[in-house]
Amino acid sequence: MKKTALFAFAGAMLLSGHALADAASLKDSYVPGAFDSADADWRRITANRTDECGEFGRNDNRRIDILISRYEALGDALESGNAAAIDEAAESLNEAVTANSRFEKCWDTIARKKGVSRGFKREVEKM
Repeated sequence: MKKTALFAFAGAMLLSGHALADAASLKDSYVPGAFDSADADWRRITANRTDECGEFGRNDNRRIDILISRYEALGDALESGNAAAIDEAAESLNEAVTANSRFEKCWDTIARKKGVSRGFKREVEKM
């Protein structure tokens, strides 16, 4: 009984340490303010030049707007340091980026234009 509790505790500590390490590496690869200059005109021009970043669905949502808002939400979570919020925001961004090939192409395009490394996408996937 004592060994089981000890192993469970050690496993929980290992997992929490792993989550903290992932959050730290994610924070290292996050580029603060990468999309600060991405105003409405930049987004419109980019969406017009890159079909994958344009509108989809019935509500005329643009992929570029969704991706940038989720990236900024992840930045807010990283700044707060709340592990649960970081996991939720990273999962949300990863779901958007990997939703389909058009979202992924849009992310690759805007991330490259704003200096976000390709490694960042891998870090988000690991969370």
